[in-house]
Amino acid sequence: MAGVSSGPMLRVAWRPELKPGSSTWIESGRSNLTQQRDMPSLRYARNHFSCLMLIIEVVDLGEDDTGVYTAPSRRGDVLCEQSLYEDDSLATAVTEISPNSDWRMRGRRILLATGVGFVVGVLVCLPWFGRGWVIFLDWAPAPHGAFLPKSVFGLSGGLVASLPLGILETGLSHLFGSWSTVIEIIAFFVVASLSIGRLASVTPAPSWVRITAAQLLFCVNPFVFDRLYAGQVGILLGYALLPLGIRALIEARSGGWRGWLKVGLWWVVLLSCAPHFAWIFALPIAVVGLINLGHWRVILGIALSVLVAFLTTIYVLVAGGVGGVGLKVGPRNLEAFRTTADPHLGLFVNVVGLYGFWRLGPTLAKQVITGWPILLLVLLVVIVYGYFVHWRRAKGSWNDQQVVILLVAIGIGGSILAMGSQGLFGWLFTWMYMHVPYFNIMREPEKFSMLLALSYAIGFGWGVEALYGSAQGKTAKIVTIAIAGIVVLAYEPLLFWGISGQVKTSHYPSSWYAANRLMGTGDGRVLAFPWQQYLSYPFTRNRGVANLSPGFFSRPVISGDNVQLPNIPTSATSRESSFIQYAIDHGSQTHYFGSLLTPLGVKYVVLEKTVDWRLYSWLHTQRDLKEVMDSRSIVVFRNSAYQGVAYQSTTAVTVPSWGSLLALSQRNLLQNVIVRVQHAVGGPVKVDAKTVASIQPATGVKQGRLVMLSHTAYRLSDGIGGWISLENSYEPGWHLSNSKGVQLAEGTIGLRDSTGSGVIAFGNAPLAEGADVFSLLVVVVAVVGVLAKRRLKE
Repeated sequence: MAGVSSGPMLRVAWRPELKPGSSTWIESGRSNLTQQRDMPSLRYARNHFSCLMLIIEVVDLGEDDTGVYTAPSRRGDVLCEQSLYEDDSLATAVTEISPNSDWRMRGRRILLATGVGFVVGVLVCLPWFGRGWVIFLDWAPAPHGAFLPKSVFGLSGGLVASLPLGILETGLSHLFGSWSTVIEIIAFFVVASLSIGRLASVTPAPSWVRITAAQLLFCVNPFVFDRLYAGQVGILLGYALLPLGIRALIEARSGGWRGWLKVGLWWVVLLSCAPHFAWIFALPIAVVGLINLGHWRVILGIALSVLVAFLTTIYVLVAGGVGGVGLKVGPRNLEAFRTTADPHLGLFVNVVGLYGFWRLGPTLAKQVITGWPILLLVLLVVIVYGYFVHWRRAKGSWNDQQVVILLVAIGIGGSILAMGSQGLFGWLFTWMYMHVPYFNIMREPEKFSMLLALSYAIGFGWGVEALYGSAQGKTAKIVTIAIAGIVVLAYEPLLFWGISGQVKTSHYPSSWYAANRLMGTGDGRVLAFPWQQYLSYPFTRNRGVANLSPGFFSRPVISGDNVQLPNIPTSATSRESSFIQYAIDHGSQTHYFGSLLTPLGVKYVVLEKTVDWRLYSWLHTQRDLKEVMDSRSIVVFRNSAYQGVAYQSTTAVTVPSWGSLLALSQRNLLQNVIVRVQHAVGGPVKVDAKTVASIQPATGVKQGRLVMLSHTAYRLSDGIGGWISLENSYEPGWHLSNSKGVQLAEGTIGLRDSTGSGVIAFGNAPLAEGADVFSLLVVVVAVVGVLAKRRLKE
């Protein structure tokens, strides 16, 4: 469209007097349009996915201005369909919306917004439709997951990060069974498609070419492949929603306080997906702050967003402070989870190519496509060209230039942070990891690559749009689109058809269901062996996945938390886990293993016949474990030493170490005694004669009555005095009347009973529950503030 005249600008006025269904046309023309910020209609400006824009009014514009005015279209409004050409000119064909075209327009918007994601999602999940459970490494859906974890009340280490997402996943598993995973995966791609499309349309004149190209690369790339195979559903959902948060950030720069409230709420939404977004989303916010360092309104707005995010997620901090840290993270974790380098091209190229996930396992696209660096180079050329063209078009519009700067900066910053402790700025990342509070949650730095993927997607959309606009003729335009799509699909072809068949559906064995029916529900926990966090099951075709026991069995399950990485046997800090590991290592030295488990409230022990299960053959020699089921896939033992969620004793002893506790079990002296240890470590397997003599026989001992009121409260009556052992893992704050709880040898709670009655309660529970309510109220207030129709004076 070269040679467009620079005479009088196009003037199009909204004509509400036009009636729906009429065939009135407004004179069409060509012109360079602009966004004039002093025009009153700006408040109602919006860009739509469908690229069908309502031009309200455009008058008295300069020759070099570009852009359009848009607003939500309604039945009877004047509609303008536009195309942006290489020379920045805008072709307009103005028509009227009729009742018949209204639903077509909505359908077109929906199709453009979600069509790419839906198609990609279906092609990925098609082999899994209705054929069983889809189980990933860290995503283990099962039929009996708990809706509300104890961590909500400050228990179990107070780990409540990603709590809303966990509740949603459990609910979907209960509602849809094995279909839940497929539904969530397709929903991820649909949301990702819609989200990146919204971000791609934040700058003027978004075409369907730009939006579709951005959607395709955002949904189909190595980062998505790796995270889907690993089953990191929280990271994926946050990745899908991240563009919406960044769009809110872009819009907030020129808006009021409500826009910054919206940014804070989006930060909260991302944090509910995974705690890592505290730092991932912080980078775009920091970039906006640096760009607008001299604009106090923007700085105050950012402060408001940070305050909203902090107050809304205070329940996480309070629960963690009440329960204590449940995971230990140190320098060894930084080494174990570091971003990997390509064996031939090094770390930098691997990160730029959106590779580098630390865990090995799946066959990657770059392992089967010899020329993958060439495909990457083609993508990078288009991306760089897109940013160049858009920067040139943005001249004269500082707002549009800020968008380009922001997206380029988060791409570069994301790639640098994705290298972690390696690379040019590795020293800075290491310092932050060791000294900045909570930054150690980024022990796996490659998560920052999602910012690079987002930057790529927008640049690719701009680049393909520019190439499409410069192509001469319909055939050339079709070829341009086809080549762009082929390059993306060729760069990551293994994502489709069940991750190229590397993940197949699984069926829980019928014996597992039989074992669950046998154990039933009620008081008493299940201890699951082998004691590992990740296991390879025959029914998952020996593919390693997260331990499936906690989500499958109806009773509460104690399962392994050792990650089995070099130099990191476990990330747990609880004494309970360490004690169980010690008891397993020395289980063959006693015939009363069940009595060691009594304080833990273990009623059943299940041995799943998977990797290393034969190492637990000593379970069959225990005199207080009765085998009640043995099948091809699972063995179930009932613990005859089980005494309930709590038991009482008039005798309490303190021994040097767990070795002395094991010696007491060898003599079958643990059935009527409360044991504390001076040091929660191994030690010699012996006990002195004085301690043995102080322990009374177990027969004929009366037990008090204990009624569970809630997860954090029990009512005691008809007690015998002395000591009470409660099955819950120890956390400071438990008490009975004026008696504070103490930590017993096994990591459980011991309480002194002086009256024989009273309420055992976790004193910190009201604080944790109050923080939950407070965070919810902050969300409600912030949402009301965003949706309020009347603006308060700034």
